[in-house]
Amino acid sequence: MRVVLDSNTASLVVTLPGTVSASVVPHDPQDNPVVATAVAGQAEVLCTRDHHLLHPDVVAYCAQHKIQVLGDLELLRQLRAQVVPPPNP
Repeated sequence: MRVVLDSNTASLVVTLPGTVSASVVPHDPQDNPVVATAVAGQAEVLCTRDHHLLHPDVVAYCAQHKIQVLGDLELLRQLRAQVVPPPNP
């Protein structure tokens, strides 16, 4: 484990076992750890407003790992559709 400090943030960087070594997010390689964490954590959904993570290649890669990549509004729609309304008194 190593700590990386820069002028904007302090981040804990952890190498995840079995993560992808190839670039999954070619247009923004700094987003690769986000995808690797979702895969390692067996996430069902990756919610993002980052257009690099919504790229069709990234969405297809995540789908191979049974992860949906959704924008915030789409996730909200899906969650609202699952809510059971309270019974009428």
